[in-house]
Amino acid sequence: MEKKEYNTLIAVLGWEDRFYEGIKSDLESYSFQQLIILRYQECDDLTIKSRELIEDICTKNEIELKYLKISDLDTVDKWKVFDSYFSNEDNVGKKVLLEISTMPRDTIWSVLYFLNSLNISIDYIYHTPKSYNTDWLSKEPGKPRLLFKHSGISKLGIQTALIILTGFETERTKQLVHFFEPKLIYLGVQKGNQFDNEIRNAENHELIKGYTETKEFELDAYTDDNGYSSIKNQIDELKSNYNVIVASLGPKPTSIAMYKAFLDNPEIALAYVPAKEFNKEYSSGIDTKIFGIFK
Repeated sequence: MEKKEYNTLIAVLGWEDRFYEGIKSDLESYSFQQLIILRYQECDDLTIKSRELIEDICTKNEIELKYLKISDLDTVDKWKVFDSYFSNEDNVGKKVLLEISTMPRDTIWSVLYFLNSLNISIDYIYHTPKSYNTDWLSKEPGKPRLLFKHSGISKLGIQTALIILTGFETERTKQLVHFFEPKLIYLGVQKGNQFDNEIRNAENHELIKGYTETKEFELDAYTDDNGYSSIKNQIDELKSNYNVIVASLGPKPTSIAMYKAFLDNPEIALAYVPAKEFNKEYSSGIDTKIFGIFK
């Protein structure tokens, strides 16, 4: 069977099993001329082995490998790096595949912002792990941020509603609530009990219970629309009466759905919560592959 061809595969350098195993799987399923790796300098000590593996597989497959060095400590410079590289079709070609398995959500949104302005084809792929660490995933969540050029259109005299697609990192949920002090919170909860989802996700509601008015809604990141219809319904319900801020902390494909919702509703704001420390054993193994078409 002939492989689907892309000019470029874009990924973030990671240390989890699914970084290398995911790209290895991508190379078995598709063909690429080049691989662009976004390399967070803060994680260089964690990714030594990954760099060795990825450089070896690119050499064997005769794929050009390019690193773009970025830092989460300098968001302005990071945005400029994305702007200078992903705003130019000559750098990426007509067909791009985004490997979002280990890509931070703000990076997914930023890269999509620039690629979406080009007249190119954009697909995305996500590999679930076999399991997540049951102890902790990240620590010391930082001050929530609104993404550059995605901070919405605030209406004077109107209260704030916060839509959070929850995940397993409850402290990040807490940071969002305390920072934005919303009048109303909608918690989007992933369906199913994969990765003990129901138990771990329930902690989000318990954490903020009594803080302000709260509503839960269900979505499914693993359907064809990655939860888009559920997210859209909540935005439609709120946008006339609230300044709406949305954040994705749940399964990574929801970040794609959320960006599509933003494009349809540019008056809303996209928020994210950086973290200062990540578990070296964040996840293990590689399992289901989810493929989608963005544009």
